[in-house]
Amino acid sequence: MKKDFTSLVSSAKVGRTAGLGTWAARKKTSTSNNRFPTTTLGNDNNFGRLSPGFTLIELLVVVLIIGILSAVALPQYTRAVEKSRVAEAKTVLKAIAQAQDAYMLASPDGGPTDDFSQLDITIPNSGKWSYWLEENIGAGTYALGAELPNKDYVIFYMKGYGPEDGEFYCSPMDSANKGCEIFGGTLFEQASTGWDLVKL
Repeated sequence: MKKDFTSLVSSAKVGRTAGLGTWAARKKTSTSNNRFPTTTLGNDNNFGRLSPGFTLIELLVVVLIIGILSAVALPQYTRAVEKSRVAEAKTVLKAIAQAQDAYMLASPDGGPTDDFSQLDITIPNSGKWSYWLEENIGAGTYALGAELPNKDYVIFYMKGYGPEDGEFYCSPMDSANKGCEIFGGTLFEQASTGWDLVKL
Protein backbone atom coordinates (compact mmCIF):
# COMPACT_ATOMS: atom_id res chain seq x y z
CA MET A 1 0.00 0.00 0.00
CA LYS A 2 2.87 2.33 0.78
CA LYS A 3 4.47 1.54 -2.50
CA ASP A 4 1.32 2.31 -4.33
CA PHE A 5 1.06 5.70 -2.60
CA THR A 6 4.64 6.55 -3.62
CA SER A 7 3.90 5.60 -7.18
CA LEU A 8 0.89 7.86 -7.19
CA VAL A 9 2.93 10.81 -5.88
CA SER A 10 5.62 10.23 -8.51
CA SER A 11 3.03 10.06 -11.22
CA ALA A 12 1.50 13.32 -10.03
CA LYS A 13 4.89 15.05 -10.11
CA VAL A 14 5.57 13.79 -13.59
CA GLY A 15 2.17 14.96 -14.74
CA ARG A 16 2.68 18.33 -13.13
CA THR A 17 6.08 18.72 -14.78
CA ALA A 18 4.64 17.77 -18.14
CA GLY A 19 1.83 20.24 -17.63
CA LEU A 20 4.29 23.04 -16.86
CA GLY A 21 6.29 22.15 -19.95
CA THR A 22 3.19 22.26 -22.10
CA TRP A 23 2.19 25.64 -20.59
CA ALA A 24 5.71 27.07 -21.21
CA ALA A 25 5.62 25.87 -24.81
CA ARG A 26 2.22 27.52 -25.34
CA LYS A 27 3.46 30.75 -23.78
CA LYS A 28 6.53 30.75 -26.01
CA THR A 29 4.39 30.14 -29.05
CA SER A 30 1.99 32.95 -28.15
CA THR A 31 4.76 35.48 -27.55
CA SER A 32 6.32 34.67 -30.89
CA ASN A 33 3.10 35.37 -32.73
CA ASN A 34 3.92 37.52 -35.78
CA ARG A 35 0.65 39.37 -35.53
CA PHE A 36 1.66 40.94 -32.23
CA PRO A 37 5.46 41.09 -32.12
CA THR A 38 7.09 42.12 -28.90
CA THR A 39 10.26 44.15 -28.71
CA THR A 40 12.37 44.56 -25.65
CA LEU A 41 14.41 47.67 -24.95
CA GLY A 42 17.65 45.77 -24.90
CA ASN A 43 17.07 44.19 -28.29
CA ASP A 44 16.08 47.41 -30.11
CA ASN A 45 18.89 48.07 -32.55
CA ASN A 46 17.66 51.65 -33.27
CA PHE A 47 17.59 52.71 -29.63
CA GLY A 48 19.95 55.61 -28.92
CA ARG A 49 20.55 56.29 -32.62
CA LEU A 50 20.25 59.93 -33.79
CA SER A 51 18.27 60.70 -36.94
CA PRO A 52 20.47 61.90 -39.82
CA GLY A 53 20.64 65.71 -40.30
CA PHE A 54 21.04 67.89 -43.40
CA THR A 55 24.23 67.69 -45.39
CA LEU A 56 26.22 70.77 -46.34
CA ILE A 57 25.17 70.40 -49.97
CA GLU A 58 21.50 70.37 -49.01
CA LEU A 59 21.91 73.51 -46.90
CA LEU A 60 23.73 75.28 -49.74
CA VAL A 61 20.93 74.37 -52.16
CA VAL A 62 18.32 75.79 -49.76
CA VAL A 63 20.31 79.02 -49.32
CA LEU A 64 20.69 79.31 -53.10
CA ILE A 65 16.95 78.88 -53.67
CA ILE A 66 16.14 81.50 -51.03
CA GLY A 67 18.60 83.90 -52.66
CA ILE A 68 17.05 83.44 -56.10
CA LEU A 69 13.52 83.94 -54.78
CA SER A 70 14.60 87.10 -52.93
CA ALA A 71 16.29 88.51 -56.03
CA VAL A 72 13.11 87.99 -58.05
CA ALA A 73 10.48 88.91 -55.45
CA LEU A 74 12.09 91.95 -53.79
CA PRO A 75 12.11 94.22 -56.89
CA GLN A 76 8.51 93.26 -57.63
CA TYR A 77 7.49 94.07 -54.06
CA THR A 78 9.32 97.42 -54.15
CA ARG A 79 7.66 98.30 -57.44
CA ALA A 80 4.23 97.43 -56.06
CA VAL A 81 4.81 99.64 -53.00
CA GLU A 82 5.91 102.60 -55.14
CA LYS A 83 2.96 102.19 -57.49
CA SER A 84 0.55 102.26 -54.57
CA ARG A 85 2.14 105.50 -53.35
CA VAL A 86 1.97 107.04 -56.83
CA ALA A 87 -1.69 106.04 -57.12
CA GLU A 88 -2.48 108.43 -54.26
CA ALA A 89 -0.62 111.27 -55.97
CA LYS A 90 -2.33 110.61 -59.30
CA THR A 91 -5.76 110.83 -57.68
CA VAL A 92 -4.99 114.20 -56.11
CA LEU A 93 -3.33 115.56 -59.27
CA LYS A 94 -6.38 114.59 -61.30
CA ALA A 95 -8.61 116.50 -58.87
CA ILE A 96 -6.31 119.54 -59.08
CA ALA A 97 -6.41 119.34 -62.88
CA GLN A 98 -10.22 119.41 -62.83
CA ALA A 99 -10.13 122.46 -60.56
CA GLN A 100 -7.60 124.11 -62.87
CA ASP A 101 -9.79 123.45 -65.90
CA ALA A 102 -12.77 124.97 -64.08
CA TYR A 103 -10.66 128.03 -63.26
CA MET A 104 -9.58 128.41 -66.88
CA LEU A 105 -13.20 128.32 -68.06
CA ALA A 106 -14.12 131.09 -65.64
CA SER A 107 -10.96 133.14 -66.23
CA PRO A 108 -11.26 136.14 -68.62
CA ASP A 109 -8.02 135.26 -70.40
CA GLY A 110 -8.64 131.51 -70.27
CA GLY A 111 -5.26 130.90 -68.73
CA PRO A 112 -4.31 128.67 -65.81
CA THR A 113 -3.12 129.79 -62.41
CA ASP A 114 -0.13 128.83 -60.32
CA ASP A 115 -1.87 129.78 -57.05
CA PHE A 116 -3.72 127.03 -55.19
CA SER A 117 -5.79 129.61 -53.30
CA GLN A 118 -7.55 130.53 -56.54
CA LEU A 119 -8.67 126.97 -57.16
CA ASP A 120 -11.85 125.51 -55.73
CA ILE A 121 -10.13 122.56 -54.08
CA THR A 122 -8.68 121.56 -50.74
CA ILE A 123 -5.36 119.75 -51.03
CA PRO A 124 -5.24 116.81 -48.64
CA ASN A 125 -2.49 117.07 -46.07
CA SER A 126 -1.31 113.47 -45.78
CA GLY A 127 2.13 114.47 -44.57
CA LYS A 128 3.70 112.60 -47.48
CA TRP A 129 3.19 114.19 -50.87
CA SER A 130 3.72 117.86 -51.61
CA TYR A 131 1.95 119.33 -54.65
CA TRP A 132 2.73 122.31 -56.79
CA LEU A 133 1.61 124.11 -59.97
CA GLU A 134 4.08 124.72 -62.76
CA GLU A 135 4.36 128.30 -63.98
CA ASN A 136 2.32 129.16 -67.03
CA ILE A 137 4.08 128.23 -70.23
CA GLY A 138 1.33 129.15 -72.64
CA ALA A 139 -2.41 129.68 -72.94
CA GLY A 140 -4.27 126.57 -71.85
CA THR A 141 -1.03 124.86 -70.90
CA TYR A 142 -0.03 123.82 -67.41
CA ALA A 143 1.75 121.11 -65.47
CA LEU A 144 1.05 119.78 -61.99
CA GLY A 145 3.68 118.13 -59.86
CA ALA A 146 3.86 115.90 -56.81
CA GLU A 147 6.93 114.78 -54.93
CA LEU A 148 7.89 112.78 -51.88
CA PRO A 149 10.74 113.65 -49.54
CA ASN A 150 13.92 111.61 -50.05
CA LYS A 151 12.72 110.33 -53.41
CA ASP A 152 14.61 110.87 -56.65
CA TYR A 153 11.58 111.33 -58.88
CA VAL A 154 8.64 113.72 -59.42
CA ILE A 155 5.17 112.84 -60.70
CA PHE A 156 3.75 115.18 -63.37
CA TYR A 157 0.32 115.69 -64.86
CA MET A 158 0.55 117.65 -68.09
CA LYS A 159 -2.13 119.58 -69.99
CA GLY A 160 -1.70 121.18 -73.41
CA TYR A 161 1.67 119.57 -74.17
CA GLY A 162 0.80 117.90 -77.46
CA PRO A 163 1.15 114.11 -77.28
CA GLU A 164 1.65 114.30 -73.52
CA ASP A 165 -1.69 116.05 -72.96
CA GLY A 166 -3.70 114.66 -70.03
CA GLU A 167 -1.17 112.00 -69.08
CA PHE A 168 0.85 111.18 -65.96
CA TYR A 169 4.61 111.01 -66.09
CA CYS A 170 7.55 110.33 -63.86
CA SER A 171 10.54 112.63 -64.11
CA PRO A 172 13.86 111.50 -62.59
CA MET A 173 15.61 113.98 -60.33
CA ASP A 174 18.93 112.18 -59.89
CA SER A 175 22.03 112.90 -61.94
CA ALA A 176 21.95 109.46 -63.58
CA ASN A 177 18.29 109.81 -64.62
CA LYS A 178 17.45 106.46 -63.04
CA GLY A 179 14.87 107.60 -60.50
CA CYS A 180 11.96 106.34 -62.62
CA GLU A 181 13.41 102.96 -63.59
CA ILE A 182 11.34 101.26 -60.91
CA PHE A 183 8.17 102.03 -62.91
CA GLY A 184 9.53 100.60 -66.15
CA GLY A 185 8.90 102.38 -69.42
CA THR A 186 11.25 104.29 -71.70
CA LEU A 187 12.81 107.62 -70.79
CA PHE A 188 12.29 110.38 -73.35
CA GLU A 189 12.77 114.14 -73.54
CA GLN A 190 9.64 116.27 -73.71
CA ALA A 191 9.92 118.57 -76.73
CA SER A 192 8.67 121.91 -75.36
CA THR A 193 10.08 121.71 -71.84
CA GLY A 194 13.18 119.54 -72.22
CA TRP A 195 12.12 117.44 -69.23
CA ASP A 196 13.12 113.80 -69.07
CA LEU A 197 9.96 111.78 -68.62
CA VAL A 198 8.70 108.22 -68.30
CA LYS A 199 5.02 107.61 -68.97
CA LEU A 200 3.14 105.99 -66.09
